[in-house]
Amino acid sequence: MFDIKIRSIKDVEQFFDYLVKTLHLNFHPDTDFMEYINLEAEVNTFSPHEAEILNSLMSQCFIFCEALGADIYEIALRCYHRSCKIS
Repeated sequence: MFDIKIRSIKDVEQFFDYLVKTLHLNFHPDTDFMEYINLEAEVNTFSPHEAEILNSLMSQCFIFCEALGADIYEIALRCYHRSCKIS
C-alpha cells in the first residue's frame, strides 16, 4: 500500500501528492496520522500499522528536507495548491 521511498524532493512531493490525490487527505506535515478521523463513520482513518508507516515516511520527509534546507511546509502547500488547481 505504501511502497514509497524518500530519496529526493521529488519523492517528498510524490508522497504529498499521494496523500492529497489518492488518499483524499487534507493533511498537515505536523499532524500524527493517528489523529485523522473519518467523520462519517467516526473511526480512525488509518489503522495503527498504517499510521505508523505514514508517520515514518513523514519523518523521513522532515529529515530529508531539513538536510537540504528545503521548507517542508512550502512543499506541502505547493502540492495542495497543485491538486486543487490553485495558482
